[in-house]
Amino acid sequence: MKNLFCNSTDLKNEADVEALFVERLLNYFSFPDDRVKRKRSLDEMVIGQGSKKEKYKPDYVLFDSAGDPIIVIDAKAPSEKIEDYQYQVSSYALGLNQKFKDKNPVIFTVLTNGLYLIVYPWDNSQPEHFLKFEDFAPHNESFIELRSKLSYSAFEHAKATKGVFEHDRPTLHTLLKAFNDCHDLIWKKEKISPTDAFYEFSKIMFIKIREDNKIHDKFSNGDSLTKDDFVFSTHWLDAMAKNGIEHPFDKILFSQVQEDLEEQIKRNKKKRVFEKDEGLNLKASTVYEVVKKLQNFDLYGIDEDLNGRMFETFLNATVRGKGLGQFFTPRGVVHYMVESTPLTINVSKGKSLEESIPYVFDGCCGSGGFLIDAMAQFVRDINNKTNLTDKQKEAYLEEAKNNHLYGIDANPKISRIARLNMYLHGDGGSKIFKADALDKLIQSEAGISKEEEQGLKELRDEFNKNHLKFDVILSNPPFSMKYDSKDPNEKVVLEQYSKVNRVGTKMTNSEKSNVLFLERYFDLLKPGTGELSTVIDDTVINGQKSQRYRDFLLDNFILVQVISLPFNTFFGAEANVKTSIVHLRRKSEGEKQGHVFMAIANNVGHDDHKKPTPDRNNLREIIRYYERWQNGEDIDDVIIDNQSNDEPLGCPMQIFTVAPNKLNKERLDAFYYAPELVKAREKLFELRDTGEIDLFYGRDFEVIPEIKKRQEKNFGGNSYKYFEIGDVTIDGTIVKYREEPFESLPTRARLQVRKDDVIFAKNNSSRGTTVIIPSEFDGQLVTTGFIGLRPKSQDEKYLLWGILESEFFRKQIYYLSITASQPEVRETIFKNEIIIPIPKDKKAKQNIIDSAVQAEKARISLSNAVKGSSDAVNRIFSV
Repeated sequence: MKNLFCNSTDLKNEADVEALFVERLLNYFSFPDDRVKRKRSLDEMVIGQGSKKEKYKPDYVLFDSAGDPIIVIDAKAPSEKIEDYQYQVSSYALGLNQKFKDKNPVIFTVLTNGLYLIVYPWDNSQPEHFLKFEDFAPHNESFIELRSKLSYSAFEHAKATKGVFEHDRPTLHTLLKAFNDCHDLIWKKEKISPTDAFYEFSKIMFIKIREDNKIHDKFSNGDSLTKDDFVFSTHWLDAMAKNGIEHPFDKILFSQVQEDLEEQIKRNKKKRVFEKDEGLNLKASTVYEVVKKLQNFDLYGIDEDLNGRMFETFLNATVRGKGLGQFFTPRGVVHYMVESTPLTINVSKGKSLEESIPYVFDGCCGSGGFLIDAMAQFVRDINNKTNLTDKQKEAYLEEAKNNHLYGIDANPKISRIARLNMYLHGDGGSKIFKADALDKLIQSEAGISKEEEQGLKELRDEFNKNHLKFDVILSNPPFSMKYDSKDPNEKVVLEQYSKVNRVGTKMTNSEKSNVLFLERYFDLLKPGTGELSTVIDDTVINGQKSQRYRDFLLDNFILVQVISLPFNTFFGAEANVKTSIVHLRRKSEGEKQGHVFMAIANNVGHDDHKKPTPDRNNLREIIRYYERWQNGEDIDDVIIDNQSNDEPLGCPMQIFTVAPNKLNKERLDAFYYAPELVKAREKLFELRDTGEIDLFYGRDFEVIPEIKKRQEKNFGGNSYKYFEIGDVTIDGTIVKYREEPFESLPTRARLQVRKDDVIFAKNNSSRGTTVIIPSEFDGQLVTTGFIGLRPKSQDEKYLLWGILESEFFRKQIYYLSITASQPEVRETIFKNEIIIPIPKDKKAKQNIIDSAVQAEKARISLSNAVKGSSDAVNRIFSV
């Protein structure tokens, strides 16, 4: 395993834990060298446990800026049980605190063996924080909370504010609750739209972060703080009210924000978020209540996870979703895509500042989630580079934030939100543009403002004059948006494309934007090195009518990885769409496809009910395997059955690679290559080779054809019984049907069945629904959502029914289904891909038949009993 600091295999002894883990952790927490005393510089103390006495000194003692000890740390070998040594660090902390007359400066003791880290209050044996090796990752909530408590700036801030004003870094849970409370408060008190509520709240957040920055600047300069310095407070508002100043957050604080922004806009440093003379459009009483909820939080240097929670709280319920044709990308998916793309700062001789930093782009950036995560990755990488001075780091950060993160969104409100989000994360969103990223000409519309026209000209110059190419593109294009040639403006865009929207030489009449983006991103990537990681609906990578898109991908890109995402990934946006992460690299001339990394994720941080389940997000496990694979390690098939009683899953988590000669150009989805399916099939082939079973495919049986258009006249004028999949229980009982003239039935009523036919649901969500047609439905109709088989005999009927009810058959339906919104096994897939195993042994075959007969009898008996009970009740109440 690998975390933010080291590989677990590198930790062999105590010295490794100190050098590779503790030292790097202290650097990450920004402890200056002169605030860290190591073992050789520490005094020994006599400590005891019961009657036993010993001489002891820890590996580290950390000090604050006043020279007071605050943390005692001891490192042990990975084989040691660290809890056994709590008495040592606790006793040493006691000895240090006893040297101070009126205070106990040591706050925490820490024990670690590299694989685990435990933080104790200095005078308590109950842990306050417990982290495992893998928890030391940028987006892990436990690590975020640890960082907010144990970083050097946290102690300095706590010391500066102690006794002056309560002002602490909140936990993620606390902050999320506060944002939810603010969200509800603004809606209820102001009675404004969700979008407007978000904009007004964001203005308050601008003020909050600006004022918290001032607090940190003040005590960092050595100045003492007073309560009056905390301007974002009800204390300050009460003081303003006593002086007769009305609505000071609007008249004073937001006016200052606006002045600063306007000045930066004039200098072409920032792009517009708020209108020039816009004020704070909330009642003073509402502002007071919001300030009261947020005033005690320290949001200085707010990281992407904390700020991301604010945006989720507001955006998920407001400006995102179906109304705008956009879906909020779950944070776990964003993190995975960013962490698995090459965003490393390459500091080396001969490379300029600009050349050292990758260029990143998102053509439908939404609220800027991918760009903010990429920026956070840049910040971590730059701050961790020990070969850079503080001044050099500052220069790299400035360059990366302002010149290397490009985003475009066609929606004016969304593009403003992206700039706003970037501002709140420490960047001005200077390269966020309002435009149609699919319009290669970057045309201007009539009536736009001078500022907007300047932005489009800047973008045109970058793309079409300077021919800017990107190292990394991260994106989640809208799934359903189409460009139609009937619309003159959209036709102009379609005509700019020459690959994905062509059948032969002829341009298609319409095309989904997500496939147009594939060609657009190809044009914008650096040849041979540029990488695209995109969320795409599975229809593109496995749909029968989408072959030209797959051909385009395989002809122009190297397929790096495909990660199947769970069906519930976008439930938060009320979208039931099967999607995958597809990671591509633009091909060099003549380059051949290599192995492809694939995985099937069954949890990305929430369950089917949209309840957060961050600990079950298996993308965190998958990224570790991907990094190992990138470093040249062979990855054997991994199948992890992580289903829990609280969360039933469709399949286990799976991690694997696919050789280029095994890649089927018709199926680029990870499901098709699932190890669980492969292993089950291999077992069947073994049994066939040993002569125990025969293997058949769907084509080996009589498949009932659907009624063709030309045949419909033969059915007109007649009435038919008709049932759909929802009219059947999972055990095959038909519980309801309708009987109407053929012309009145749905167009899907096109499968005519006979007595003893066996039909099964081809839809993935209904897999396992199998019916033996009873005599009363002989010659009647069922939905084409079923595939029907016509057995040659009674024995074959029951044999087929038993096999189609089996777990292995259901598994094939699950993994071989295609398309995104309603994945299903089409008839061609059933005929050519689905395996039907039949035992050769007569006794084994008869066992299946006998079990099926008994099940059929039991089902009929139960159905009759239920009907009899229902009739009896109806007779009583009908009297």
